[in-house]
Amino acid sequence: MESIKSLINIEILISAMSGLVVFICTHFFYRSKLRKEQKVRFQNVIGEEKSKSLLKYRKLLKVANTIEYYTEEKDSVEAVDDFFSGNGIYPASLNNKQTLTEFVEMITDLRQNDFENLNIKSAATLFYIERYSMNLLKYIRNFSENLYPLIGTMIIIDIQNWQILTEERVIFEINKHSVTLSLLRGKKWEKAKDELQNKLWNKSILKMLMNPETITEPLLVNLVEYLNECNEETEFVQDYDIDEMFENDIYKSTSDND
Repeated sequence: MESIKSLINIEILISAMSGLVVFICTHFFYRSKLRKEQKVRFQNVIGEEKSKSLLKYRKLLKVANTIEYYTEEKDSVEAVDDFFSGNGIYPASLNNKQTLTEFVEMITDLRQNDFENLNIKSAATLFYIERYSMNLLKYIRNFSENLYPLIGTMIIIDIQNWQILTEERVIFEINKHSVTLSLLRGKKWEKAKDELQNKLWNKSILKMLMNPETITEPLLVNLVEYLNECNEETEFVQDYDIDEMFENDIYKSTSDND
């Protein structure tokens, strides 16, 4: 009789332990499945946000790549015609004050709303073009609006160099389908910015225009002289008010640091 009771107790214990093991395993696998589902949902959200930001950046690049032809109808001065052989081009964003303002606003919007969705290399190019555009506004506010296209013929190579480099990085990031976010600070971030400082800004025409004493190319010297002469003959009211922007380090002129 005692042996039967012992067997019953053992069976009950085994049954209870089996139930406990099943409960633990079920709970473990459920939590594991839940974590995986949450991770996938987070990745989907991050991936969607990154995709929107990258496509938005591509739209900005298309605007930057839109050009206009600087022909004799724009200006028939011999020095300009000789320099460009009648086929000079400039960014369409420098048609006038409105188009320039709209272009800068696109950059600012992207920087404020999509910056953190980019990887370090793409984010660095956006950081660069924002600083470049602020320096451009700082320089161009001293000139009449009708001279914007001529200034554009001088700096278009700067825009094209940035656009080509950035498009390569953005397309690479789109094709990579990454759902990870980058930390936009630290040594890697500083290195990415320094790379563009040396690769783009230090070789840019705009930097030379902002520091005219460094210009040695005769044709560019002539163009700058002509630009200044035209500006002296034109009465205009410049309504760009960006002094407050330069109080922030983000907008500080890079030329001041070189």
